[in-house]
Amino acid sequence: MALIEDLIAAAGAADTPVREIVAGPDWIMVTAGGSGVAARPPAVPGDSAGRGTPDLREAYRHRPLGDLLDLASSPDRLEASLGIAALNAALAGSQPKGKPRSFSIPRAGGKTVALIGEFAFIEDLKRIAARVITIHSGSDDIDAGSDDIEREISRDEQNPDGVLAGADIAEADIAIIRGSTLVDGTLESWLARTRHCYTVVYGPSTPLSPLLFAYGADQLVGIKVNIDDVTADWIREGRDNFLACPGIRPVVLGRDQQPHDQQPGDQQSR
Repeated sequence: MALIEDLIAAAGAADTPVREIVAGPDWIMVTAGGSGVAARPPAVPGDSAGRGTPDLREAYRHRPLGDLLDLASSPDRLEASLGIAALNAALAGSQPKGKPRSFSIPRAGGKTVALIGEFAFIEDLKRIAARVITIHSGSDDIDAGSDDIEREISRDEQNPDGVLAGADIAEADIAIIRGSTLVDGTLESWLARTRHCYTVVYGPSTPLSPLLFAYGADQLVGIKVNIDDVTADWIREGRDNFLACPGIRPVVLGRDQQPHDQQPGDQQSR
């Protein structure tokens, strides 16, 4: 996975000791020099996603951050989630500041928009876009019987990255990719399939690294953790709408612009 390898190489901070690991039902936060968050996958047979916070803390706390970064490309989804949270923690120290700015889906009016993953703002988007295509990312649970699903992406063992893109994605003017596709190892493939259109990587799992622009992203929407304790409590309690947590600040970073902080209150993804 060249994307993850490049992100880790650029992030640095591998020798920084891990100060804390917090695991809730939906999110994992790793704190070293800074704090980073990633979506926690549901438990499935054959991987370790059912492990609890005490196990994670016992196994990795006080070890070098690099030990967790090495897990980012693991086929075990909990390990990969830990690795991506560690990556976001490593990147936290290098996130530049910007002026507050509200996030809106770019140029969506009258356009065809492909949502790769499940997003809470789909109904709002339908009111302004000419067409909304919802595609199963493989990392979320979408009701395949829903009218919103125009094409469901299947997973194929013969495909090395596990993603088969349908014809609909080629018709998109804008693609919005859920950040947690980095956890299941498919983000790089989705970016390759959406180079023809304006592509947004969206959600708290998103690494705020300009390297993603080289792989095809045009805009990144992620978060910066400002208050560790407040964010940790929110994660432990499994509270809804993570972007409403007062311990975090959403951040928007565009290919051709300086990064900007996002105003609180926008919809979340993972």
